[in-house]
Amino acid sequence: MVKDGLLAEIRDFHKTFVEPFTDTDYTKGILQTIGFKEFIPYLENFSQDDDEKILKYIVEESSGTEPQGMDTLRKCLDELKMVTRRYSKKQGKWVRNRFLGNLSRDVPPLYKLDTSDPSVWQENVYSKAEDVIEAFMEGRMPKMEPEKRFASHKEELNDEVTNFCEVCNRTFIGEFQWNIHLKSNKHKRSHIKKLKNDK
Repeated sequence: MVKDGLLAEIRDFHKTFVEPFTDTDYTKGILQTIGFKEFIPYLENFSQDDDEKILKYIVEESSGTEPQGMDTLRKCLDELKMVTRRYSKKQGKWVRNRFLGNLSRDVPPLYKLDTSDPSVWQENVYSKAEDVIEAFMEGRMPKMEPEKRFASHKEELNDEVTNFCEVCNRTFIGEFQWNIHLKSNKHKRSHIKKLKNDK
């Protein structure tokens, strides 16, 4: 990533969207994007000159003394990788629940493609995706099977039931919301506090 121009790109972004302003909030708007906020510790403590020294060190694969900022940059890169993995898992879960886990929702079939090995991209991804698209355009079934849909536990719960929590003094509509509340830390703390007060 660094060899491909990452430092120049994030430095330019920082100069354009952060440096001109005094009230930067990294939890709102474009500044909260994955791939930028992870590098704030590096960008705020090191200069463009440091970027160039690090890039030269990496490109030349030097074995000498690491340039200033290299350790911080490495930590930022590790953070980026961790956040990306976490987001990927969350996104996969969202897709499964949104499109496969709701039998009552009218959604198109989903096809799983293995993108993990770039050396077999042509046969594992491109060819299969092309067949799915052509099949759709021609009104036929593709060669590969779509992902199986399933009924989520949420669908089995009654949305018309009303429950009142005497501990928290709150009303909940639907079994799904009621179950979430009962498992919440706030409810558990309130319950423990009420038990202590009743003694």
